[in-house]
Amino acid sequence: MKKKMITICVFVSITGIAIMPALTVESQKIEEKTGQYKTPIGKRNTILSDETTWMKIFGGYEYEYGDAVQQTTDGGYIIIGTTSSYGSGPRAAWLIKIDKDGNEEWNKTYGGPGAEAAYDGQQTSDNGYIIVGFTDSYIENPDVWLVKTDVHGNVEWTKRYGGYFTEVGMGVRQTNDGGYIIVGRTNSFGSGDENIWLLKTDKDGNELWNKTFDEEGFASGFSIEQTSDDGYIIAGTTDSNMMCDAILIKTDIYGNEEWHKTYGGSAEDGACSVQQTSDDGYIVLGSTLSLEFGGFGAWLIKTDNEGNELWNKTFGGDGLGTVQLTNDEGFVFTDSVNSLLSQRQLRIVKISQNGRTQWIRELGTKSNDWGSSIQQTNDGGYIVVGETDVNGYGVTDILVIKTDKNGRSTVIVNDINEFSIRFFFQHIFLRFLDKFL
Repeated sequence: MKKKMITICVFVSITGIAIMPALTVESQKIEEKTGQYKTPIGKRNTILSDETTWMKIFGGYEYEYGDAVQQTTDGGYIIIGTTSSYGSGPRAAWLIKIDKDGNEEWNKTYGGPGAEAAYDGQQTSDNGYIIVGFTDSYIENPDVWLVKTDVHGNVEWTKRYGGYFTEVGMGVRQTNDGGYIIVGRTNSFGSGDENIWLLKTDKDGNELWNKTFDEEGFASGFSIEQTSDDGYIIAGTTDSNMMCDAILIKTDIYGNEEWHKTYGGSAEDGACSVQQTSDDGYIVLGSTLSLEFGGFGAWLIKTDNEGNELWNKTFGGDGLGTVQLTNDEGFVFTDSVNSLLSQRQLRIVKISQNGRTQWIRELGTKSNDWGSSIQQTNDGGYIVVGETDVNGYGVTDILVIKTDKNGRSTVIVNDINEFSIRFFFQHIFLRFLDKFL
């Protein structure tokens, strides 16, 4: 889950800064091994409510995070995340392949003796997988890390990209030419303290070009999509105006900026997810603390094709998930919502094309749950991934929920307890450390 926009503005000043004269790119062989489980993966499976809905939990005795999910060409799903329970280092990138009913087909961990994480990925045109995140194995500071696998999760190649300081990849997409586009952040390149970083590679991960987008202070890119004109749209966060704002950057096919727009109010705001809409505009999900937008909550912004705002809506919750287009030309997003009188709940919100709320579902376990990524499935339902602390160990596991077309699955509202409130704030802080330090 991407607990990222608000915390970066508050805490990011503790990261290092520098400028490096040249970009270094190298291929690094990183150990890959199958996770060995102390207890069977998915052992805390749920409750099937009908043939099209289910809930599954994957994890061990340490922290696990689920950051992305996608339906695969065989009708199953690929889950992209990070594990501290399995792998050869303190953290490893983690791929879990499940069938249409949520049953595990295989899982793989990727990493060396240091820490690795995977924040985004997708199935590729050859039915393999691409994942992006960071690695600090064999180096002092993290580099952007790109891993390509075959259909069974076996490594075909890995690449790392970085300088003397910290680089992290947050989003990746396969491009129309078969290569890859990566967005994230860099402390090594550009004129700002921390800059949005865009990298284009060929099909084998060899860098073709890279661009930095320099804002005064700190800026980070979190979401990337190729647009209908073969350019790219980036969503992220910048504090160039002394407060964090959401930022959209539109580039051409070579990464040259065509325009950028910032969106924000009197307090901290940011963007974490973007999609191009059928009218060639954009839908952006983020978070806002600005009172003029309703105070703390999920923030949805609809723009035209030049980034001019058409409307914006707030929904409470945290807005720290993803937004996707739906078959009816509306939108759906996932995040989590909290009340001090109840546990944290994973939430799905369905919105019409003009921003009208159609339904809201709070789903999950009898404990704290967070939503990170959502996609509409071939049957018209939804698949969502996030985390839960239901295991009772004081750590999080990966939570995967399949719903019907109306977002219905297992819905539980919990009573509050002291541990759940304490764990909620602990979880937010640890996710900050995972993303930014």
